[in-house]
Parts: sequence; C-alpha cells; structure tokens
Amino acid sequence: MPSKDTQFKPGWKGGPGRPKSGRTQALAILDKLLSEAQNKKVLKDSLQSEFDKDPAKFFRTYGMPLLPKEVNLEMPEGVTINFNLSRENGKGGHQSDTE
Repeated sequence: MPSKDTQFKPGWKGGPGRPKSGRTQALAILDKLLSEAQNKKVLKDSLQSEFDKDPAKFFRTYGMPLLPKEVNLEMPEGVTINFNLSRENGKGGHQSDTE
C-alpha cells in the first residue's frame, strides 16, 4: 500500500493529467472558429464553391475521409456488400457477394 503522503488527497485534482495532443488542440481551435456565425457562412460558401467545381473530387477530398474505413452490409437474400475505403496496397473499393 502506498504511503500516506503519496495517496490521493481530498480536494486535490491529482495533477495536470495527460497533455493535450496537437490534434486535440487543433480541434478545439476549429470548434471555436466554427462557433462564430460569420465563419460558418464563409466555410459554407467555400465548400459550396468547391462542390460546384467538381462534385466527385469534393466527395473524395472532404466526404470520404469522414467515412468509416470499412463497412460490411448484410442484405436480405444472402447478399453481402463490403466497402473498403483503405488504399493500402492500391486496393479499395467495393464488392458484392451472394451465398
């Protein structure tokens, strides 16, 4: 058992905790920026402009990174659809199998 001087003391937070990662800090900054109405409009207009230029490129650039890397759908009648969005070894895409 730890000595009394190293045990948890009531009212003390326990230290600084785990340091925030760069990703966590970046997301906090992005969240703060997007909480301002004028920034939401600028972002929306910019995204709309990129979508209007090339919808497929827009989806590959902005949509696909938000999707899960792999999805397996079990469909009625023995059909399985597998989407694998990883690009490891040049693979990626989808396939359908029937039993």
